Amino acid sequence: MRYNASIVGTFGLTPEQNMVVEKNLPTNNSRVMATHDVTDLMAYNLFALIVNYDALTDSEKSEFESYLLEVIPISEAIVLLGNVTAPATIMKKALIYPRFENLEVNIKYVLLSGYRKDKKTTNFSNSLCNAIIILSQVRCHPYITTKELALKIGISERTVQRYIETLKCAGEWIEYDVHHKGWVLSVGKSVLWGDFDEGKD
Repeated sequence: MRYNASIVGTFGLTPEQNMVVEKNLPTNNSRVMATHDVTDLMAYNLFALIVNYDALTDSEKSEFESYLLEVIPISEAIVLLGNVTAPATIMKKALIYPRFENLEVNIKYVLLSGYRKDKKTTNFSNSLCNAIIILSQVRCHPYITTKELALKIGISERTVQRYIETLKCAGEWIEYDVHHKGWVLSVGKSVLWGDFDEGKD
């Protein structure tokens, strides 16, 4: 959970090193979550992750690497410090630095790059979420108006119309009913919700 902040997670860094990270945060809304428990890093949505690999115990390395292999497709900036001997997939994705001082030279760029990538991912997730909410509202409240949808989600009426066009492209039979002046699923069923599969064995 973001708690309205973009978070950089660090593990095994000294207070001085964490201060360097803090001084190079890309926005005023960013913050550092410094921890000495690697499992804490797995509980947050982080736009950057800086881990002193040498500070991990063998069991922590195994747990951390399993976590990375799951999140690598969506993680934005993974920085590993020290003598890193991780699986090839992690080595390809992560930025590896033998010492923090080597990272310090590029840290501003590394954090900014991770933040920008994360912003794109977040924007995509928000768009997907809005489309699902619109579909749910039309399905549960036939003849809901564009204005009502816009107010529920906090977006413009034009943006609502764009999402509806996207849902139509995805196979949803959403129609505008001129008589009721609202949106409705033409047969009262949703493709994405699996309504057409009801009754099948």
